[in-house]
Amino acid sequence: VNNRTWKLLSNILQRPFQLDVALVCEVVEHIETLEAATPESDTDGRLGSILIFVPGWQDITSVIKGLEMTLKDRRKQRGWARNRAWNILPLHSMVPQKEQMKIFDLEDPHSGRRKIIVSTVLAETSVTVEDVVYVVDPGLTKSTTYSAHTNIASLETLQISRSNAQQRR
Repeated sequence: VNNRTWKLLSNILQRPFQLDVALVCEVVEHIETLEAATPESDTDGRLGSILIFVPGWQDITSVIKGLEMTLKDRRKQRGWARNRAWNILPLHSMVPQKEQMKIFDLEDPHSGRRKIIVSTVLAETSVTVEDVVYVVDPGLTKSTTYSAHTNIASLETLQISRSNAQQRR
């Protein structure tokens, strides 16, 4: 593990239950770097999709912005990003169904485009995307909690259960 990744991991331990967008982007970048080192690993030339689970809508937008910046920064440094494009798709109940259906579209072989789906729990149980080969799961979800002391219900980011984690694989 390199120094940058170690710092990102230690930040997670210090701030539990908060999505670390930088770490998610680092994982996607790591996938791209590994695949660039072993080109044409897929028999038909199509890049497998990446499914990223995040707790909520705000996290979806933050991850999408982070991924766009990551690709832009890596293009300046050359390497794998020169010939790569990402088709980043949000999947959330607020996204119109026509837009949600785009997650099932396949990218053209040898196009250099990778589909990245950034989703909430919606993709955990109700959807199967056949071309997903990588799942990035920070292990967080949004859930309603109730405080009997204050008599207030609130939406909080919590760790997922073991059964949720197994479902997301």
